[in-house]
Amino acid sequence: MNPKFHRKIFENVELNGYKIIFKDFSHSLFTKECSTATSVSIESKKGLQQGFINVEVLLNKIDCKFIDDNANLIKLADYVVIDANFPPRVIERVLYWANRSETKSWYLFD
Repeated sequence: MNPKFHRKIFENVELNGYKIIFKDFSHSLFTKECSTATSVSIESKKGLQQGFINVEVLLNKIDCKFIDDNANLIKLADYVVIDANFPPRVIERVLYWANRSETKSWYLFD
């Protein structure tokens, strides 16, 4: 389905009092070679005690070619948030395009 058509459908839709925000997945990387990330957490009444996530296989699917193919998105952005779990070569490539286009960048550590 055309993303613009989706946008029209969900433009004024609410779910439990919250507006539904349209997300454009046209620049996403899809793979059938691995499953989605798996996570588990240990919690108590005080909150999260420990959390684990198996996302490395997915993150390694994103390579420098994928970043280069989508460099225009970095160039057009006001800022880019980089997940520190990405492979170092991918982080360096995102920073290359961000610095080249003077796009602000932040790291997301967990």
